[in-house]
Amino acid sequence: MNKEETTFNIKEIRKVKEVVLKVLSTDDRARNDDMWLTLKCLQEMDFKIYIDYKDLERMPKFETFKRVRAWIQNRDKMFLPTSEDVVRRRKTRRKCFKEVNSL
Repeated sequence: MNKEETTFNIKEIRKVKEVVLKVLSTDDRARNDDMWLTLKCLQEMDFKIYIDYKDLERMPKFETFKRVRAWIQNRDKMFLPTSEDVVRRRKTRRKCFKEVNSL
């Protein structure tokens, strides 16, 4: 990755973090549902929910929203999930990923 790409990615991640923090701070459902979080963040960033194909190239990747939400909740311990079921499912999924990665 060249310096220009790195700079773009860092700026994008910082912008996404700012938006994710805002949405998580005001929307309990977004704390438990990554798809809802993604859609609310896209709305906050002035993207239409009906996404025009040309917007796909400039739009942050869906995975970025999920990763930034996880970063905020796991590292910063902010805006934690409000559903125990979500906490349990995420913990189980993390264990599964660790197990698969160790094979």
